Amino acid sequence: MDVTRENFRAVLSELKNTIPSCHFLAIDGEFTGLLVGDKINAYDSPAKQFSKMRQESMEYLLIEFGLCVFHYNKEKNSFTHRGYNFYVFPRQFSQRSYDPQFRCSSSSLSFLISHGFDFNKLFKDGIHYTTDLQMEPLRANLEEKQKLRNMKSLFQTESIPIPDIHVPLIEDICDRIEKFLAIKEPKELQLDQYNGYIRKLLYQEVGKRFPHAYLETRTASDGTRTMFVMRSDGDENRKKLEEDKIDREINELEEATGFCEVINLISLSKSGGVSSSDSEVKLLLLALTRRWKRKGQRGKKASCVKNRKLANAPVVLSSTAEDGEIEVQISVG
Repeated sequence: MDVTRENFRAVLSELKNTIPSCHFLAIDGEFTGLLVGDKINAYDSPAKQFSKMRQESMEYLLIEFGLCVFHYNKEKNSFTHRGYNFYVFPRQFSQRSYDPQFRCSSSSLSFLISHGFDFNKLFKDGIHYTTDLQMEPLRANLEEKQKLRNMKSLFQTESIPIPDIHVPLIEDICDRIEKFLAIKEPKELQLDQYNGYIRKLLYQEVGKRFPHAYLETRTASDGTRTMFVMRSDGDENRKKLEEDKIDREINELEEATGFCEVINLISLSKSGGVSSSDSEVKLLLLALTRRWKRKGQRGKKASCVKNRKLANAPVVLSSTAEDGEIEVQISVG
């Protein structure tokens, strides 16, 4: 099953049930480049080798992540598995957030192209992710933004004169808001997208002219900002709208974790794992997991190793079950 940002949330809900109960996992990945390993020498300690490999692997981007979840059926002495193919592409969450930059290897990209990799799907619909270290400043910025918003509501600021060139636009928008407030439906009015200066003028004018209007700016997944107008009848209703806005901002921020939530599920799983021989897959798991901290506190992680005994065992595929589930019989001597 291909997983993009369109169906990611539905698949994540499914994985929250299937990963903790599975018997083992199989993973693989595609990257914008591969480890060369020429910086490592025989005199490096294991810790030094790991540090060098991790640093080099982080310069490339994981763009496709394959995951198979296996469950064992004692009665049939067989396994069923579900496979997932994640398209992964980090985006800039907001103007103040980290703008991802990465290296590409021509040979790696040529290999992917020759095997039909869909780069349009990757860049357009790839699943975003933000690590814990990247989330820390985002959370701090959101808290600061909410504090400033509360302070502004307590103090009156001087009005900004509206430039003549913007008067027709502001008046047109205010006319739309006035007509919206005169009726009961719809519940909110969506305005067009405006730059920060126009939005500031609108907050000023709407606040002065329409005491029963509540203005809010929402940020879409692509970073664009759109203004919405809602009816605010009384202090209690306005307080409820403010609380809803705060909850929505917090939820949007938490959703920025994205694909890292899958890695977190794997890292917390007690199941064993089978991966390709490419160490880059395992390094990316360590780098993305929530439990990987700067101080080296690793916590409990899934065993993601190349299990030769299991990988080389005879495999018998039985009839295909519903919705992509396949019954697999594995004999390990």
